[in-house]
Order: sequence, then structure tokens, then C-alpha cells
Amino acid sequence: MAVREKFDEELMDLRGKLLDLGHFAEDALSRSIDALENHNIELALEIMEDDTKADILYEEINDFAILLIAKQQPVAIDLRRIIVAIKIATDIERIADFAVNIAKATIRIGSEEHVKPIEHIKQMHAITLKMLKQSEAYIFSVHHIAEYPVLHAWHE
Repeated sequence: MAVREKFDEELMDLRGKLLDLGHFAEDALSRSIDALENHNIELALEIMEDDTKADILYEEINDFAILLIAKQQPVAIDLRRIIVAIKIATDIERIADFAVNIAKATIRIGSEEHVKPIEHIKQMHAITLKMLKQSEAYIFSVHHIAEYPVLHAWHE
């Protein structure tokens, strides 16, 4: 296998790991909102236990990216893609941590009624899910980035 082909394959592996982390965070966040809304303590505990999976995947992504930089010594756009992947992974892992924070709040609230309606939290959830979907555009390809205004502005 040619060097460039091997490098492209490793970039695809990095993208795959990022997508796995993104899907995990998206699921954890949606489940935490569901647990909060329905006072589901068991689900909240499950979310807290599952967080180690996000932490492990995040570390794998960082280690893989650093090893990729060390082995392949990428330049220009390839190096930027790897560095952005590390930054995206950090933000996505943080979303998974926020899901744990919501789960902890759910446990503290227990079966008590919410002091305020959680409609604003649900709106923030919808916005966050949209942003996660937009981050997938970068993960897959920079060619289609103009379709995503948030990323397009950030990419310039």
C-alpha cells in the first residue's frame, strides 16, 4: 500500500472514531434530557456509568491523532484536519460530560416537580443536536462546509 493511501485510510479511521464519539455524546445528551423530563433515576445512573466510554474514546482519538502526526508528518490541510479533529473531540467529549451533569441533576431532583418548566433546556438540546450534526460535515468533508453556516463562518 502506498504511503498516501495508508495515510488516507488512517484519516478515515480518525473520522470514524470522531463519529463514534459524536453519536455517543448525542445519545447520552438525548437520554439525559429524557431522564430529566421523566424523573428517570435509573436512566440517569446508566448515563453516569456509560461516561467512561466517552472518556476512553476521547483518549483513543487524541492518541491516534498524535501518533498520526508523528508517523506521517502531515502538512497544510492534512495537519489542520488532524488538529481540528482533536479540537472537535474535546468539544464533543465535553457534551458527554454535560449529559452526566444533567443526569446528576436528575438524581438530585428525584421525583420532585421541576421548579420551572424545562422547555428552554429542551430548546438548548435541539440546538446542540443541530450543532453536533453540523460538526459531522467537517468530519466527513470540508468540501460541503458551505452548506453549514456555523461551520462555514468558523472555517474562514
